[in-house]
Amino acid sequence: MSSKLVRRSLSFAGAAFAVVGSTFSLSAADTVTYVLDNVVLESGPTMFGEFTWTYDTGFLTGTGEFTSLVIPYTVHNETDLIWTIDVETSIEIVLDGSVHDDGVDITLRLGNALTPTTGADLDLTTSAYEIGGNGFHTGAFVSGSIVPAAPTGAGDVASKAGSSVMAAAPSPFRARTTVSYVNPRPGLVRLSAFDAQGRRVDTLVTRWESAGPHDVVWERSDLAAGVYFLRLETGDEVAAAKVVRTR
Repeated sequence: MSSKLVRRSLSFAGAAFAVVGSTFSLSAADTVTYVLDNVVLESGPTMFGEFTWTYDTGFLTGTGEFTSLVIPYTVHNETDLIWTIDVETSIEIVLDGSVHDDGVDITLRLGNALTPTTGADLDLTTSAYEIGGNGFHTGAFVSGSIVPAAPTGAGDVASKAGSSVMAAAPSPFRARTTVSYVNPRPGLVRLSAFDAQGRRVDTLVTRWESAGPHDVVWERSDLAAGVYFLRLETGDEVAAAKVVRTR
């Protein structure tokens, strides 16, 4: 009498299970966070965004989701926009039912494919935007890239060692908040704040710093209430954080 080993693959809640006889192994999905870095419209303001790319059986077959998205000239964001992310070629962002005075149609064409550890500059000759809602704005981008922030495995709560990490507390805040970050290596650090329209409102840090944790108090009681974005540049790495100011 012969016996046959049966192998079955199951997927459940983003994890892949391999069943061999009575032995079970769990292969967790991987998630990479990407940041829209220095994506500047030709009319001047900066577009901000962060999305995750989750995959298990193969990087190219993963799925993407924007966790934050701030586009100049419109109030629409990640809560109501529709996106298509292809890590090999492009990112498309649109507003369903766009009309002339209230619409979003953005194409971010990649100069090369993304990988879990490398980013891509935008192809500035084919990337373009059409944005309504505060007048009508159309044009190209003058700079921009998509960069990986901190690849993690499912269930991880800490960023990968050697990556920039940043958070602000309290948030919301009224007059001041403390920005805490980790500089992965000695070097020049730049920490800037932008409003929801992509305009730089403050530069908190521009200096050479040692590796390790740092804290900076940001005190701006003169700013209007609303959402602001912090951008940390440490060498060739970029981290972003959102903070809210209330009255």
